[in-house]
Amino acid sequence: MKERTEEETVFQLKQGFVAKNNALPEIKETKRKQLSTEIMKIHVNAGKKTKMRPVDIVG
Repeated sequence: MKERTEEETVFQLKQGFVAKNNALPEIKETKRKQLSTEIMKIHVNAGKKTKMRPVDIVG
């Protein structure tokens, strides 16, 4: 079995590095995006000035 020279080793490792560096990253969907499809958000314009409490909306 022939041993590799340092130049061959560097060349092979460089090829792997360049290939990995040029590869496009995977775009993963986040759990947040999956959950957001089933949730409807509402905005209630009320607060302390109107004496609105969370229990008034939920209850």
